[in-house]
Amino acid sequence: MKKILMLGLMGACCMGFAQDAAPADAPPPPAGRRGGPGPNAPAFIERLQSSAKELLALYDKNGDGKLDEAEKAAMDKELADIEVKARLARFYQQIKAIDTDGDMVISPEEAAEAPTKLQEFQRKRMEEMRRNRPERPDRPGRPGAPGEGERGPRRRQGPPAAGEQPAPPAPPAPPAPPAQ
Repeated sequence: MKKILMLGLMGACCMGFAQDAAPADAPPPPAGRRGGPGPNAPAFIERLQSSAKELLALYDKNGDGKLDEAEKAAMDKELADIEVKARLARFYQQIKAIDTDGDMVISPEEAAEAPTKLQEFQRKRMEEMRRNRPERPDRPGRPGAPGEGERGPRRRQGPPAAGEQPAPPAPPAPPAPPAQ
């Protein structure tokens, strides 16, 4: 038993030493993308400049072309209030869907019915979004019904439904070329 274990250990060590070293003149691998605005930097900077001008027009009360400390503080407070209101607005529609008596208190009975009411709310919301979706010029003739695309009906994911034919098996992968 000791001999087999020792032979296996020696074989593993030999395999580690047998690896080819990378050529010295090989270029280093490409570095991964690291932050920053990326290839759309000019458009991004232009959008920031436009937004800065809009903020200046809204909050420069004394008209000197720049924001002083009092104007910055007022802007910070108002924008923080807007963020809170935006967060609450995202939940308000869902609360309305659950709160059947409209008192803005979710009772235990309403909470028990919440999953089904939220599913119905989400279904209606998705239908409304599909109806109101504008036609995109880069995709003429976009289908109106979900599941119907330019390349035909979508294939169903997952196991086949009752009475449905299972998908044909994938063809086998081609054999790998022999190592040299």
